[in-house]
Amino acid sequence: MHEVANSPQHEVRARFNEAIAEFVINLKTSPEFRQRGETLKRDLLAHLSQDERYYQLWLEMRDRILNDLASERSILREHLSGALMAGGMHCCATRYYNKNSTHGCCGQLKD
Repeated sequence: MHEVANSPQHEVRARFNEAIAEFVINLKTSPEFRQRGETLKRDLLAHLSQDERYYQLWLEMRDRILNDLASERSILREHLSGALMAGGMHCCATRYYNKNSTHGCCGQLKD
């Protein structure tokens, strides 16, 4: 496992990456995957609605999120802003970036 983790070109890693890429495509395009996802979501929501503890847990999580966002030193805001900046930097650094583009993730960032 260490060998795979330490070697970006390892065959096992390449096969794993291919499998993940195929899975993502299926999630986006397959009606069967969409139906399975909807069924999973419906079953999960039905299960959660049967127990008051989940509702109380949600209320506590919501309150913590709102309190954090109201804070001057919000951890969530800091992480979200960092993630958005990293995503934007990645977007603009990829080979898909076209400085003359008027659309896409970086089209609005033209000089």
